[in-house]
Amino acid sequence: MITYLRIDNVRSLVNFEWRPGSVNLLVGANGSGKTTVLSVLQVVAQLQRGRRIGECLTHTDLTWWQARDLQMITLRLRGDNGLTLDYELTVRHERRQQHAVIERERLSEDGKSLFEYSGRVVRLFNDDFSPGQSFDFGPSRSFIPEIQRAGDNTKLCWFRDYWQRALILKPDIFRLSSQTSDEDGELKQDASNFSSWWREMALSRPSAIARLGEKLADIIPGALSLRLADRNGVRTLALDLRRQGTTHTVPLEQLTEGQRALILLYSISECLDRASLVALDEALNYIAIAEVQPAVVALRESVVECDGQLLVVSHHPEVIDYLGADDTFVFSLKNGLSQCTPLREINLAGVRLSEYLTVSDDAM
Repeated sequence: MITYLRIDNVRSLVNFEWRPGSVNLLVGANGSGKTTVLSVLQVVAQLQRGRRIGECLTHTDLTWWQARDLQMITLRLRGDNGLTLDYELTVRHERRQQHAVIERERLSEDGKSLFEYSGRVVRLFNDDFSPGQSFDFGPSRSFIPEIQRAGDNTKLCWFRDYWQRALILKPDIFRLSSQTSDEDGELKQDASNFSSWWREMALSRPSAIARLGEKLADIIPGALSLRLADRNGVRTLALDLRRQGTTHTVPLEQLTEGQRALILLYSISECLDRASLVALDEALNYIAIAEVQPAVVALRESVVECDGQLLVVSHHPEVIDYLGADDTFVFSLKNGLSQCTPLREINLAGVRLSEYLTVSDDAM
């Protein structure tokens, strides 16, 4: 899991440091940096999946009141295998060309390099830190996703696999389409391809989808099954609902926002046993208060069972008060800079966390 994160010159995050735990709640006023933290983690994940750095960061992500063109991301990962790795990324922006390049990238253990990139040269090292290959490489993307698995580079491959198993979402419930033409093993950040992702899970993870089916009636009253139906020759993800003695097949986009959000969350929870990191930004919107805690409990238990790490950004009072017992961090802005304060350092004066945040927001 991520045990340390440092971000510099990314929007409101300047020399920002954070030490998350296993289950984390990020709360605070709008614009205080919570979403930016998750966005930075998404940058690293996308980079390790082969995306170009210019697709992940642009000059608009620089701290606007500074003249510096370098952004820096540093993090530490600890695995359940006892491995602890440090990752450093420096991105340089060429503002006139509106172009971003990788200035430096390094992966190390105890200060000893496993991977280095600088000056357009990649340097690979073996698990015992002995030098491997060196060669020229362009600055537009990371070479780590291109590395072929071998017996002497297991640490480097573990780092890459960690990010390829990360799930970082800011769902847009209104973009969830029921139509699907193919399977998709990677859920997009806005979850707009949920139906294609569900279709892939039904093929590769049938037991997980079966468990979801068994819980549907408890999640949505009257629900019988979630399945792919043929509507006018198009494969469509639909819910069979029993209403007044009649069964109706309802496409995903015709369900209520809350029903769609519940199906998304419980589907994720059932398919998490391979996830390394689950980060959700306002994923519990549209869900009624009575339904929130069961959904959060299912999600939390799934992440803990797979030895993963959970990061939740939320303004929902029920989520805040339930997850507030875990590692909670209160974000705020001071002179335009994000600050992150662990809840244990704050005196709540006997009120619930959600109430304290309401008073704090009103005072801002």
